[in-house]
Amino acid sequence: MKAKRLLFGLTVFLLSAFIIAYIVIQLISGLTTDVQYQYASSVVSDHALEKTGYLVRNETVLYADQEGVLTYSAKESQKMGINQLVARVFDNTQGVTIQNQIRKIEEKISILERSSVDTSYLTSDVSKIDAKLYDSILKTKLSVLDGKINLTPVYKKDLMINFNKRQLITTSALNFDEQIQALKDEKNKLTASLHDPLNSVYAPVAGYFSTLLDGYETSYTPSVINDLTVDSFHQLIERTQQDYGPRAIGKMITDFHWYTLCEVNASEAERFIEGRTYRISYLFSAGQQIQAVLQKKVSQTDTENTVLVFLIEEIPSDFDYTRMQTIRIVLDSTEGISFPRSAMRMVDGVQGVYVISGNAVSFKKVDIIHSTDSHYLSKTPESIDKEKQAAAQKAQEDGVTSPMENINPKEYLSQFDRVITEGKDLYVGKILD
Repeated sequence: MKAKRLLFGLTVFLLSAFIIAYIVIQLISGLTTDVQYQYASSVVSDHALEKTGYLVRNETVLYADQEGVLTYSAKESQKMGINQLVARVFDNTQGVTIQNQIRKIEEKISILERSSVDTSYLTSDVSKIDAKLYDSILKTKLSVLDGKINLTPVYKKDLMINFNKRQLITTSALNFDEQIQALKDEKNKLTASLHDPLNSVYAPVAGYFSTLLDGYETSYTPSVINDLTVDSFHQLIERTQQDYGPRAIGKMITDFHWYTLCEVNASEAERFIEGRTYRISYLFSAGQQIQAVLQKKVSQTDTENTVLVFLIEEIPSDFDYTRMQTIRIVLDSTEGISFPRSAMRMVDGVQGVYVISGNAVSFKKVDIIHSTDSHYLSKTPESIDKEKQAAAQKAQEDGVTSPMENINPKEYLSQFDRVITEGKDLYVGKILD
C-alpha cells in the first residue's frame, strides 16, 4: 500500500514538474524576442534606357614633321594654349633620356612648390590634411580597380603634396626652398647638355591634348550633325578606321561642346522630348553621369527608328572618350523607401511591415511603387502628403470629399525605420527585450 502511494506521489510529482517546465518554456518562448531587422533606406530608382552611344567631337590630329624618337611635353588630357609645346622628336634616345629627366625634375619642383603652407596653418589642421591623404589613397586604389592606370600618377601627386604639407605642419621645417633650388640647378645643367631636337610639335589650336588616336577623328565630327539622317548615321557608324601614319603623335580636342548619338525605336523615341536635359552614364567611365540636352530627334519616313542627338557642354575629368560605348539614358527617377521583400506583412487587410519603435513592435503601412527580386520600394511619407494635398485641392474645386481625406502620411514607412525581417509571433504592441 505504501509502495502504491509512493509510486502515485512520484507520478504526480513528475507530471507536475513536466507541466511546470512546459509552462516555463512557453513563457520563455513568448518572451523571446529573437528578431532580425534592417533600416529602411531612401532610394532613388532610375528608369533608364541602355543603348550604344557614339561620341562626336571637334578633334585635330597632330603630326611631327619627321620621324624619330618622340618625347611628350604635354600630359594626357592637359589643357593647352595655342602654340604651346606638345612634343619633341629627337634623332636618338640620348635626347629623349635627358628630356625625360628634365620632366621628372619639373614634376618634383611642381610638387614641392604646391606643398608650401602659410603660417596660419596650425597643428589642428593635420586632421584636414589627413582627410585629403585618405581621399588621395582611395582615389588611387579605385583608379587601379577600374583599370584607369593612366590616372594613378595624378592621384599619386596629390598624395605626395598633402604628405609634404603634413610634414611642414608637424615638424620644424618651414619650407622646401633649398630642395627646389637644388632641383632647378640640376635642371639647368641638363638643359645645357640637351641638343636641338629634329622637330618640335606645337598646339595649332587651344584645347585638350590626348595621345589616344582611334582613327575616327576626321569622320566623327560635329559637321555631320547639321545634315544628319538615319541613313547617314548608319553610314557613319559603318566607316572604317583611318590610318594616320607613323608621324601622327596625338590630337587636340578643340571644343567644350561634344555630342553623343544613339539609335532608338519608334516607341522609345516617343519618350524623349527635344530640349529636355537628360542624365547619361557611360560604361567605360565607371557609370559617370553627365548632363546632356537632347538637341534633336532625327527620323525619316522609310524607317521606324530615330537617331537621338545629345549635346554635352562640359569636359568631365577622368573621363573615357572611347568612341563607341554602352550608355544609359535616365528617362525619369522615382524616390522611395526601400525594404526587404521578406518584411512584407498583411495586417487586417492592410499591406505593411512591422517595425521596432523603442522596445515595442508597431506597424507601418506601405504603398508599393516598384519591386525587385529582393526589395520593395514604397512611396515616401512626403510624396503621400503631397498627393493628399493635391487631392484635397481638387476635391474642393469639384465640391466633393477627397478620397485621401482619411490617409495619414505619418502612418507610412519612413527612412531609418527599423524594419523587422524575421521574427515569431509578431503583433502590434509586443514588447522586445
